[in-house]
Amino acid sequence: MFKRLIYRNYRAYTGGVFRLGRRVTPAGWLVLVGMCLAGGFGLDTTQTLSYQMFAFLICAVVVALIASAFARPKLSFERMLPKFGTAGEPLPYQLIVRNATGRAQKGLSIIEQLPDPRPSFEEFVTTPEPGEEKRNWYDRSQGWYRWEYLVSKNTVATASETPLPAVPAKGSVELSMELVPRRRGFLRLQGFTVFAPDPFGIFRANRPSSLPETVLILPKRYAIPAIELPGIFGTPPMATLP
Repeated sequence: MFKRLIYRNYRAYTGGVFRLGRRVTPAGWLVLVGMCLAGGFGLDTTQTLSYQMFAFLICAVVVALIASAFARPKLSFERMLPKFGTAGEPLPYQLIVRNATGRAQKGLSIIEQLPDPRPSFEEFVTTPEPGEEKRNWYDRSQGWYRWEYLVSKNTVATASETPLPAVPAKGSVELSMELVPRRRGFLRLQGFTVFAPDPFGIFRANRPSSLPETVLILPKRYAIPAIELPGIFGTPPMATLP
């Protein structure tokens, strides 16, 4: 029961950090931190005017949250994947983005949806981290380093967020995308997530779009030095006259 409680906490924490990292912009973090500081300094309204800044910032945050709920662009996608890729090497491909609405879509960004790397409860309980027996009792009982190891082990690929050029109304654009597979096998792609910032640039609405496809990833290649075999494939030695 203790292990299951830890597992649920780690899963919820990792998911929350992932969602916040995608939802809040860098400017938004500054606004949130400033709001908390202004709220703390403005507890005594007779000694400081920080409460006025807190009221202004919290109003901006509420308006940004409401605005981001309506900023959900409707786009469709088509991938043009290569036949295969190589583990550890960038996998470039083309993406066609279509806008079926009557309004141009601007200021958006896009990222590939990859499989969730969080382990199952059975995997968390039965798969120790390499060298875990060398850690102290507290680290072994809490299992945080095991959780980090399993999340890293289950990450099949990495993809970076790409700015999306303006998509005209009833039109389309072609975009160059790239991801880096981390191991061989079939890489199952799920779709895309489109991000749209609110007017204040504090939060970003995200709209997932399902587009499952699979690409074969070959094993990692290693460079080897050239092999020279003189006398067999090279130039035969010249004869010496007596």
